[in-house]
Amino acid sequence: MNEFITLRRRGILKQTDPIREKWDYIVMILSIYNSCYLPFEQAFTVYEHCKFSNFEPIDYCNYFIDFAFFLDIILNFNTTYQDSKTGEEMTSRCDIFSNYITTMFLLDVLATVPIYEMFCLILSGNMSK
Repeated sequence: MNEFITLRRRGILKQTDPIREKWDYIVMILSIYNSCYLPFEQAFTVYEHCKFSNFEPIDYCNYFIDFAFFLDIILNFNTTYQDSKTGEEMTSRCDIFSNYITTMFLLDVLATVPIYEMFCLILSGNMSK
């Protein structure tokens, strides 16, 4: 049986799986968009701090992109990787989990979590007391 299908039945994608490769292209495009648009937004958009009542379509687009990056984190927990020492593709969930947690997980979470919005929610919760 095809190795891609065998792993998919276990909920794991090979790093060379066509589905995973297409998803990686989508994430790259979204990353390029973020790297171009977000600096422009910070430089030229005037916001009332912590006011979420006047969303524009671009705001919904940005939250959709954040959600896509969150999905990418979930996919990374379910994607094989190549062991740098042995060159073997690791397919064990335990190995995949420990490798991702110790490598890119923290950076991915920090890049995905909407820190400003969380900060505003925390401040608004403390100010109402």
